[in-house]
Amino acid sequence: MQPELYAWHLPPRQLRRRIVLLAMVTCIAALCTIGTIAMWCSGDPMARTLSKYLAAFGASWFILLALAITPHLSSINRRPVRTGQIDGQDSTIVAGSRTYFWLTQALFACYAVMLLVAAVEIVAASAWNAYWHFILFCIGTGLVLAVLPILALFNRVRPSKLVLTPEIIAHCDWTSATELHWDDLDRVITSTVQLPMDRRPLINIVGLSGARWSHRYYMPYSIVRGKPNPLWTMDSPPHTGWITLECARFAVDRTALYRYLAFYAENPASRKELGTQSGLDRWHATEGTTR
Repeated sequence: MQPELYAWHLPPRQLRRRIVLLAMVTCIAALCTIGTIAMWCSGDPMARTLSKYLAAFGASWFILLALAITPHLSSINRRPVRTGQIDGQDSTIVAGSRTYFWLTQALFACYAVMLLVAAVEIVAASAWNAYWHFILFCIGTGLVLAVLPILALFNRVRPSKLVLTPEIIAHCDWTSATELHWDDLDRVITSTVQLPMDRRPLINIVGLSGARWSHRYYMPYSIVRGKPNPLWTMDSPPHTGWITLECARFAVDRTALYRYLAFYAENPASRKELGTQSGLDRWHATEGTTR
């Protein structure tokens, strides 16, 4: 393994832990499915009412499992790198993963529907006086969870996209956008962020001190201590002068993407290829070396 990719390496102990966790998620999802079928077939009205909540809960575990394995399934998660006009400039465009994006929306939607339906059914049963605290909790939490899927349906939140021109690197993430000038680039490195059940591979595009760098949110935000604080975001917190790419959000091979960016970081004279067929040819050549 190349030293620059070692940050993504999963030691045997962590690999075993990952396999065990995936097996546990699969078992929970399967048990929820079996329980849902058994409750529905029992004929008991109460069991049938509860079965839909168990079904939604089980569906959320299936989605979690899909989110864990989708980045590794090239057959359903790959989209070609292309060239196109962005703001009137020829650009090389690395597409985001629609599968990963919409699975995340489905996960939020599952929990939102489960909570909101529960609130409606409790109110319909004339149990407001006894359970109003729980009803308000379900409504409030359900609405918060429903924000992201609703915004996605109206295209206010969208899959990631990396736009490369000879002058600028522009990362359009789910809820924010970051730009950095190539001339102010220091290096491209790999890293990971630790999650409760997994490690998330990242590519960090690091700018020089004082780099021409900008970051903006698509969502409403407030200014606190001179810094924007969005009401809702699903992206990594911005690091001044850096662009952080979450590999799972892109529909390309992560090793190929790292090598592609690293090549242009180390070879400024070749950046004029970006936005042209030569840039695409170099991508195909880079991608071919990772297979």
